[in-house]
Amino acid sequence: MRPLPTLNHKQEELLHTMFEKVHERFPNIERHEVSYFAEDKEHIILYVISHLSEEEEIEMMNFSGALTADIFEETGYYLSMIPLAPEFA
Repeated sequence: MRPLPTLNHKQEELLHTMFEKVHERFPNIERHEVSYFAEDKEHIILYVISHLSEEEEIEMMNFSGALTADIFEETGYYLSMIPLAPEFA
């Protein structure tokens, strides 16, 4: 994973809010690390350690995807949440 350039206050706030909303619904995740896609440094990724079943992980991805789409529409910030198995974190 790549080190992330300094986030601005709004980006930090959005990542925190996104994680809290997802964590409230899926408490078996842990915030891990923030990075960005190599091809698009404006696309910020929040990696989470997932202790979810495969089915729950799919539900989490759908839920977080809807949140990130709303965030993009409202703010223009492109965020993603990607789960990692504990053994790969």
